Amino acid sequence: EVAVEKITLPPDIRKGQPVETRVIVNNYADRNIPGILRVKRRIGSQEQLVAETEVDLSPGKSPFSFAQEIEQPAVYTYQADFIPTRPEDDLMVQNNRATAFTHVRGKGRVLFIEDFQHLGDFDFLIDRLRTNDIEVDTIASNELFTSLAELQTYDSVVLANVPRGSGDDADSVASFSDAQIDMLVSNTEQMGCGLI
Repeated sequence: EVAVEKITLPPDIRKGQPVETRVIVNNYADRNIPGILRVKRRIGSQEQLVAETEVDLSPGKSPFSFAQEIEQPAVYTYQADFIPTRPEDDLMVQNNRATAFTHVRGKGRVLFIEDFQHLGDFDFLIDRLRTNDIEVDTIASNELFTSLAELQTYDSVVLANVPRGSGDDADSVASFSDAQIDMLVSNTEQMGCGLI
């Protein structure tokens, strides 16, 4: 008897990042069992073969790894199947399959907030981020976000020498409200967004 115990991969992957898919197959027999291990991934109705390899399973657990890169952001379903060479070697075929899911994200996105009185001070840093294939959206401190949903599309928020408030009085138009500070905290603590 053979069982595909599990297929594992990171639950959250960045587009173009090297990914290792691991499959654990357990041979409960006291002898080797030959067969084919097939790993596929699916996006909606589209299916792709990741790997298909002939294996000779020795008794006990056997790990297999398959390296790949994914270029299309989406939610993927991975499926690993073991097909015995001789059907009589594996009478219970219901446990010859395991599945797993992963989410592939696109490029990294950064929200870059600059002090409206010093726009352009960080152009070099913004250019370097973009050169390194990171999407950067810039906003001035007098045109701040108004909802948590706006922040959730970013992997990180950069406050580039932006004071809590600017101008001569505390009611300045270019200041963070208590609600906006709460949104930044929530986005970092609960949603896992970076804050620099």
